[in-house]
Order: sequence, then structure tokens, then C-alpha cells
Amino acid sequence: MLAISLCNGAIATRKIFDQWRANQLTEKERDLLASAAEAGIFILAASDQSGRFVMSYTREFIDSDPAITAKYLDAFLRLCDRGLVQHQGGKTFRLSGQGFDIARELAGQEGQR
Repeated sequence: MLAISLCNGAIATRKIFDQWRANQLTEKERDLLASAAEAGIFILAASDQSGRFVMSYTREFIDSDPAITAKYLDAFLRLCDRGLVQHQGGKTFRLSGQGFDIARELAGQEGQR
């Protein structure tokens, strides 16, 4: 599975925080991180109508427009590639330590808006 390979590869090459600083997070990446700030869990799920999609404990990133669903999946894969999300087993993924730091910072900013 692509997400597992990306997550494991990022950890192996240690490209976590420096790459995040060098590349600003997209809106979709920020949405994903903020949604997982508390528990840090993501699940890769699938439905017959929409195909694969990402969900956290607080939100399902699925839309009636399949392009939006695909963009969230793309954003999730970028977070894996940056080492902010790690594969835990099966369809379950968890924020890395750096991922938690960024997610909680973003969630705090969201609450101040």
C-alpha cells in the first residue's frame, strides 16, 4: 500500500520537520492535522460509491464530489511522506511526535479564530 511505504520511507530517511518548514502545509493538510490533534489517529477507509478516503476520530474526509475526496487522500499521503503520520498497522495510522506538535498548534489556532 502506498501510504505504508511513504510513512515508513519518511521515517527511515528522517525527513520530518525540516521538510515541513521548507514546504508550507496546504489547507487540506491543515484540516487533516487539526482533526487528529487530540487522538492522533487516521483510518484509511473505503466505500463502494466514493472509493478510498481518510477519516479521523472527529471527521470523515469524504464528499459527494469525488475530486474533493481525492484531494484529501492526496494531502494525507503528503503528510505520510513528510513523516508527520506513521503507519500503525492495518488501515490505522497515527501522528508522529512532530505531527502531534504541528496538529495541536493548528488546532489551537483554529480555536482562536
